[in-house]
Amino acid sequence: MMKNLDYFMSYEMSELSALANKYGTDKGTNNSSDHGYMTIYDLVLSPLRNSPISFVEIGVFHGKSILAWREYFSHAKIYGIDISKDSLNKINGIDNVFPIQANQENREQLLSFAEEHGPFDVIIDDGGHSNKQQQISFACLFPYVASGGIYIIEDLDGFYDVNDQYIQEEDDDSFLMLYSLGMNKCLGDTAYHMKKEEVEYIENNLYSVGLYSGTSSELTTSSGMYMPRSAISAHKTIQWTSVIRKI
Repeated sequence: MMKNLDYFMSYEMSELSALANKYGTDKGTNNSSDHGYMTIYDLVLSPLRNSPISFVEIGVFHGKSILAWREYFSHAKIYGIDISKDSLNKINGIDNVFPIQANQENREQLLSFAEEHGPFDVIIDDGGHSNKQQQISFACLFPYVASGGIYIIEDLDGFYDVNDQYIQEEDDDSFLMLYSLGMNKCLGDTAYHMKKEEVEYIENNLYSVGLYSGTSSELTTSSGMYMPRSAISAHKTIQWTSVIRKI
């Protein structure tokens, strides 16, 4: 169960934030450019901390967040998915961590992985961040999230190109898709990269959606949503993450 919003607003340094800072992942609060997502994740994920969960993170990069997750979830089986062999080599040989090479917008590769290793208690998409990548990964993997499990999509406002330069999206399909899903239990008109049956499965198996800015302290609730009050007008200027819970 999520802790109340007063707790969230008064919590200065969660244990997950401390681990993120220890390992240097941008989910922490070491630098002004860091996202600060771990404070939110600590509230959501702490009930699972001592359980033997199955955990997936898409987007390994330097492996820093994988190390933080491994220390936090000491009993978990952790899968790190990346298209890059160099990134996967950074987590190769770590106990209870399993590197998986896959392209997150390749349905066949994602489904092959999920069918072999699922179901999963937590999936975090910190991959390429394009709308297409986010939507295809969500469509393919959400059916393999365990009942009551959590699917997280990070950095909804842009993506990285081949030179690791952060690119602002011209449209905000994934953000608006999740906003619609949370408010109306409907993915809306911006789920361009999903099949009809994928859309129906998500809508029929959704418990709740939360959209969060790691740097925002003012939250409001509506129809299961947790959002900063100026969400729609300001969402292009701040970093967003989402927490999607399955029934």
